[in-house]
Amino acid sequence: KMPIAVMLMGMTFNTFNAYIIGEWLYDPMLNGGMYRIDWLWSPQFITGTIIFIAGMAINLHSDHVIRNLRKPGDTRHYIPRKGFYKYVTSANYFGELTEWIGFAILTWSPAGLLFAIWTFANLGPRAKSLTEKYESEFGEEYTRLNKKHIIPSDQTKDTISQTFQLLCLSQHLYRQITADSTIMQKVGIAIA
Repeated sequence: KMPIAVMLMGMTFNTFNAYIIGEWLYDPMLNGGMYRIDWLWSPQFITGTIIFIAGMAINLHSDHVIRNLRKPGDTRHYIPRKGFYKYVTSANYFGELTEWIGFAILTWSPAGLLFAIWTFANLGPRAKSLTEKYESEFGEEYTRLNKKHIIPSDQTKDTISQTFQLLCLSQHLYRQITADSTIMQKVGIAIA
């Protein structure tokens, strides 16, 4: 059974988070009115949406792998090895973190970034704990796999950093282009 304190903390966190995100998205005084219809064609929205969907696919596939590790009636524990479980202990957490990084990018908001950071702060230690549990239970069979806890490799970290830098540059270019309505009309995009 779940302790009531854990349930109340989860409810508090989710209520607070929903308020912060909703306030940012729907209060033009906070977001500067940046969410006009043309935002849907911005590099941040498109890239963030793609990343969010990729994270959701990873998350759903990872949950499928976990649910199908055992046959009905089997009570043994197994090491998940399919999909992103080839690289990390907690592929479902990696998928969820990827979703919220995508959300942070597609909203290009402090609220989205804060939630992505909170997600990592929550899932990172849980993934480390799960790795330690697997190492304890399976020993060398698990440690030989050389899996990371939640983020697949140092190359992935570098790619995330480079993508963020590219998005910052594209945001700057997007603002310059949309500020000049003649350029937008030449490429056939109507300014609202």
